[in-house]
Amino acid sequence: SSGINAEWPLLPGMGTALITEGEVLFGWLQDQGYTRLGISGISLGGHNASLPAAAWGRPLATIPCLSWSTAAHTFSEGLVSSACMWRVLQDQLSPTKIEEIHAVIQKKEEDVLKLLQKRYGSGSLSCGRSKATLYMRLLVDEFSNLKHYPVIWCPEAAIVVVAKSDLYVPR
Repeated sequence: SSGINAEWPLLPGMGTALITEGEVLFGWLQDQGYTRLGISGISLGGHNASLPAAAWGRPLATIPCLSWSTAAHTFSEGLVSSACMWRVLQDQLSPTKIEEIHAVIQKKEEDVLKLLQKRYGSGSLSCGRSKATLYMRLLVDEFSNLKHYPVIWCPEAAIVVVAKSDLYVPR
């Protein structure tokens, strides 16, 4: 049975696919007689490995390497951010689109503005960050932050490998 919970903030095709693929693979491995399972990944892959690990709910060796608790930094500040067409996103960020975003994350505009100020500072727009960058970061954080998912089965057994400097996942 799927460990996917309807309460989790999954973007269609993002976290859902990672969790489903992990569960199918883990289930298949168990059916083949494997009892000691594990998952690992590097950088954004480490974060991606953490999602099915959280959903599995059974013993699973989990080693996210050079990872972080959210993918938001990768898309808004990391190496991948240079591939985003920020001007196009900024131009498309109309009041109607902003209302759609509020509906997707189930938060009112004033709550979103408070969240943006709390997470990125009251002067975040005046510090060179475009509204598109802030909304991209907010959306990705809402759907990828591990705090929105269950804690892995045995968190004290997880081995987390971090780096002082990572272009994909800046700190």
